[in-house]
Amino acid sequence: MLITSKYGMTNGYNYQDDSVVGTINLGVPLADVNTLVIQRGLVAVGIITSIFSLIFLIISTLVKRNILLPIANITEAAVVLSKGNLEQEINVKRDGSEIGELAHSFELLRRSLKWTIGQSKE
Repeated sequence: MLITSKYGMTNGYNYQDDSVVGTINLGVPLADVNTLVIQRGLVAVGIITSIFSLIFLIISTLVKRNILLPIANITEAAVVLSKGNLEQEINVKRDGSEIGELAHSFELLRRSLKWTIGQSKE
């Protein structure tokens, strides 16, 4: 129901259809907006930190398994070999990587030394 049909066009402020009668100013306190932005920002930072932490753990595990452990095994075998124990085999998987090739070379060295020492004793 239009206001002019109830009060008419001649009373009050002479309201016209489809005209602006008044305005209302609405506002949201800036503190509420800032709190919301900070909360959402902290959630975003937390999610990003979690994702990067997971990626770091995966990379760290892969580096440890594929690089550090084989090098530690080769080092241990080289120390044993340097002490004259030619019986301990160097068991590092030969997978075509440089570390696998290094381990294979150490194993060949161990076998050659063992054979040479065996030949010289005979």
